[in-house]
Amino acid sequence: MRPPSDSHFKPLEHPPPPDSSYHKHGALIAFLESIHAILCFVYAMWCREYPLRHTDTAAWTSIGSVLDWCESHVGKGGFNAGEREEALVGLVHMVRAFIESRNALLSSRHYVRYEMGKLAKQGDDTANAEHRRLLNETRESALKNNPAFRHLRDPPTQLPSPAPTANGSASSTPTANRAEGTPLQSSIRTPPSSSGSEQPKTMLDLDQFVLKSTASPPAILQTITLPLRGNVAKAVSQQAEQLHRAIKNVESYQSKLSLPILAKHFPITFARVIQTTLQQHEEYEPDFEDDEGELFWPGQCINGEGIGWVCLLGRSMIKEFGKDIGYQGYRGFVRLPDWRTNSKLPPGHPALQLPDIPDCW
Repeated sequence: MRPPSDSHFKPLEHPPPPDSSYHKHGALIAFLESIHAILCFVYAMWCREYPLRHTDTAAWTSIGSVLDWCESHVGKGGFNAGEREEALVGLVHMVRAFIESRNALLSSRHYVRYEMGKLAKQGDDTANAEHRRLLNETRESALKNNPAFRHLRDPPTQLPSPAPTANGSASSTPTANRAEGTPLQSSIRTPPSSSGSEQPKTMLDLDQFVLKSTASPPAILQTITLPLRGNVAKAVSQQAEQLHRAIKNVESYQSKLSLPILAKHFPITFARVIQTTLQQHEEYEPDFEDDEGELFWPGQCINGEGIGWVCLLGRSMIKEFGKDIGYQGYRGFVRLPDWRTNSKLPPGHPALQLPDIPDCW
């Protein structure tokens, strides 16, 4: 993807003919080859991990530099990036977003949730115990030092019983004045007191005062320090950073690659996505090399899944884009010197049967 003016440019041993599409659109085809290779690599890793329901964070991280390289060469490799080319850049961001989300959710989700759950419970228990202690302390202080509640601490002394009278017990009622129509003392109404003194405080008032004067458990929780092991702190920090990168890449690809853009510039791929009977969890159904089968729009990466759909969607976009500029995929890749021995391909790989000079040029 380097133009001849680049200081690191090296001519090919077998360059494509001047009238071939690989010569006319060399930089753009090299860009397609890079994305195609990334999709194949990512899809192979996803297939390896699919039955395990686990992710190898170190392996996924190794692809980050290749993704960075692809993004940095858009618009700098001898071709102008229009909306259609930007959709492929959005595809790169989509791949990265799903990888980061997968790493964050599948690698440490259960571990972080378990460890932080234990720590949160310890904090809640400590805050509740401190809250109960402060309630008792505030109550004792109010009963001892607050004049409004002091009478609740010392119960009133019992009044002495009235002395008996000459006519009998103190509870006997005199009858001498009844004949004269004199009203009984108990029937005389006492006018209400006009003084503005407050009613005595009750235990309910004390409870309300104590609650208002004591910090709540959430407020106490802010002042509590809990021990955090180093490996837990690292896992939490790593997960937060992965989620941050995933969000940034989601924001990037949503502005470059969407269903309306797919319908405008990749109508064949759009039809395969829309006219589908597949479900989100059926990533294993399509064949990676199938150019006509049903696809599924990857959607959101919040659950750490969907990388298979991203790769299948991306391959269809690469194929559809490449038809207009003569991209031949595996058959047209540029051979480096000693590519058969240095490629580390397993014996019998179909690529080893290809000629040294692509016959599709």
